[in-house]
Amino acid sequence: MANLLFKSSAAFLILERFKESNTLELSQIAILVCSKVAAILLCKSASLQQIWNDKSESLKQVYANELVNTRQTCHKLEASNSLQTIAKTDYEDNLGFEPPTPRLIKLSS
Repeated sequence: MANLLFKSSAAFLILERFKESNTLELSQIAILVCSKVAAILLCKSASLQQIWNDKSESLKQVYANELVNTRQTCHKLEASNSLQTIAKTDYEDNLGFEPPTPRLIKLSS
């Protein structure tokens, strides 16, 4: 990054000299330096964009995996609770017991 700043400041100095001398040679050098700086910035931008896309895809994959794991866990819990309810109901039916119900007992006075 410091190298890029140096090149940018070099382009600035060349442009300042161009203002003073106004020669064709300096203008050509300034154009070349500015073109080089623009090319460097474009490459850096493309590189950062590629890194961002790679990280973004990686993050999307992590989210997708977490979603799958959460769904699987929920389905397992749901199946487990359903099986427990079925087992409890079948057990009570086989024994012939009624589920407890609250009853009021009237006490004589």
